[in-house]
Amino acid sequence: LNMIKRKDVRALVFMDPRVSEKIGERVRNLAEEETSEQHTASVRALEHCMDSLGKEQRRVLEARYGGKGGETLEDLSHKISRKVSALYKQLERLRTSLKSCVEKRLEQDR
Repeated sequence: LNMIKRKDVRALVFMDPRVSEKIGERVRNLAEEETSEQHTASVRALEHCMDSLGKEQRRVLEARYGGKGGETLEDLSHKISRKVSALYKQLERLRTSLKSCVEKRLEQDR
């Protein structure tokens, strides 16, 4: 921008559009690779943190996030004689704990 303001047009390099497109592709590919690597590291950290949970904690998480066909929090609350609201509070604590664990794990891996 300063070159244009100074009218030093000779300093501007006009690039072939094909070269510009190749550079753009490479930059996008590098960004995707980095994002993929970050995602993989995050998944590994989460798996590590999940391994440290107790059986009941995992059961609550699976009831909430386990996907289709599994038991719901309502089903689980009846089975273990706990209020659904208590299970949601436990989920909140578990999410906070897992988030902290994943962040620490990622920090250690850097």
